[in-house]
Amino acid sequence: MVWAGQAISQLGDYVAYFTIPAFVRYVITNQPSDFGLIYAAESLPTFLVGVFAGVLLDRLRLRPVMIVADLVRAGAFLVLARIAAGASPGLSAILAISFLVGTFAATFTSALFSFLPVIVKADQLGIANARVALVQQIAFVVGPAVGGLIVSFWDYTTAFALNSLTFLISAISIMAVGSAAREKQAGRGGYWAEAREGFAYLWEERRLRLLTAAGAISNFVVGFLESTIVLIGADIFGIVETDELSLLYVASGVGGILGALSAGSVGKLLGLGRTLVVGMLLFGSGFTLLTFMNAQWQVLTVMTVTFLGLTWINVPLITMRQLYTPDRLLGRVTSASRAVMWSTLPIGSLAGTRIADFFGIETIARIEPLFIIAFGLYLIWTPIWTATAQRATADS
Repeated sequence: MVWAGQAISQLGDYVAYFTIPAFVRYVITNQPSDFGLIYAAESLPTFLVGVFAGVLLDRLRLRPVMIVADLVRAGAFLVLARIAAGASPGLSAILAISFLVGTFAATFTSALFSFLPVIVKADQLGIANARVALVQQIAFVVGPAVGGLIVSFWDYTTAFALNSLTFLISAISIMAVGSAAREKQAGRGGYWAEAREGFAYLWEERRLRLLTAAGAISNFVVGFLESTIVLIGADIFGIVETDELSLLYVASGVGGILGALSAGSVGKLLGLGRTLVVGMLLFGSGFTLLTFMNAQWQVLTVMTVTFLGLTWINVPLITMRQLYTPDRLLGRVTSASRAVMWSTLPIGSLAGTRIADFFGIETIARIEPLFIIAFGLYLIWTPIWTATAQRATADS
């Protein structure tokens, strides 16, 4: 039931990935700075949740937290549907709803990855995380297209109302887990003392520190890639037609699906640590290789392999973080780690594009992935390289 609900919920996320920006562009404003505000409103909560909500996730029962997060998002999209049906909607209302949705999306995701170790055996965590990644990647490919069709045949009000329904279905699926979830109440201390404990453990446990650094470095490059993919397509690949540019997104989504389908099996074959390292090398070298491609079939093929590598980074990273964190700290450590890793997405985008103004986008696109390759090679000489799907003692 969890996977079915997640499939519907993720579809709703990626329908919104298209419909909210399209609504802003065609109904409210076309100012680039306004789109920057919307992006910040959606992404900032991941950092804030990581800093402030981890303690609550370790104190509260996780299943009700996820249900509430889904219900709040369902309500937010109903409000957005009502706004879309009215006259002259303001940008401030869209910003407020985007921030609310982003906050509870980040809360839900942190709770979900803390919840899985409670209902899944340790040796099956890699497969469970791969399934989560799989439904996400399928939704990434299908969601924007579904959103576009709904808007074309009906309107934004209908699209937002259907979005609300997806989160309601997700909430019902989580409710159906029932007593299968072995939730535990953590011992309580002072809020800030517990918050510091989560960040301190993340820093002191060497493997968690290395994993968070690997995710942060990867996201630094992903932030640049996601924000400039259209420019890269036009300036480096020579792709200027809109329908051809959209194939880049399709290829990245297909690569993510293939990565999610194979990550569990590869993790068992190679070990979680080696899978992550291979993923970093694939993603980094694939991204660099892309800048030397010009034939469309070459670009799409390498793009697919590149994003397969990215999923091979994400799935074992999440699994090892779950395995190397004590149950009583899992909410805090998960939230703190995600806060650090997500903070580099906008930094990578802003820094990379700013430097590209002076040195050219092609130069930066070839240099940035080298950081991922270098760190992946470094991990070979660390405990990450030999990590397996077994809980282990702390390695500070």
